[in-house]
Amino acid sequence: CVLVAVGHPEANTLFSCHVDTVHSFSESNTGYQQGLFYDPGLEQIFVADKAKSSCLGADDGAGVYVLLKLIEAKVDGSYLFHTGEEKGGIGSNAILAARPTWLEKFDRAIAFDRAGNDEVIATQGGRLCASVASAKELADRLTALGLPHKVSHNGSFTDTKVYSSVIPECFNVSVGYMFQHTSDEYLDVPHLEALVAAA
Repeated sequence: CVLVAVGHPEANTLFSCHVDTVHSFSESNTGYQQGLFYDPGLEQIFVADKAKSSCLGADDGAGVYVLLKLIEAKVDGSYLFHTGEEKGGIGSNAILAARPTWLEKFDRAIAFDRAGNDEVIATQGGRLCASVASAKELADRLTALGLPHKVSHNGSFTDTKVYSSVIPECFNVSVGYMFQHTSDEYLDVPHLEALVAAA
């Protein structure tokens, strides 16, 4: 995992994404260069060759992009780029085990790792990870900036679920990818850019 701190040292927001994908072993270890295709009519990015690519990797390359843009804009916060999310949160579980006191300083953790373009996840895998009131406030703020987000309890897992035992408000926000973990995965570029601007 990589941590980047920006701005005020007492900033109480942890921003989260993960750098691992579900590309095949051969794609990851043979020097394969994945091609991308941008459809200007749909304004979406796809894999160029579905026969050769097992997924696009927007899960969670889109979240990495959001965090890099927030760092570039000097938005106060701590930014965690996790490893091993796709294997059950290996990196986040290691951080929780090694540094629970450090995590306790945060009032909220916001992951950018949700499919679709309209959810602020408050419940992950059946566990309420954020209060409904706080999730609604975040969704309302995004909606006020032109995004269609609403509170959802349909989350499965991302790294912020691991932290919900020590950080009181843990969210996951839709970043615009669909059909993750498949060769049909695509990324809604206008949504991603609108989310970056709002964030």
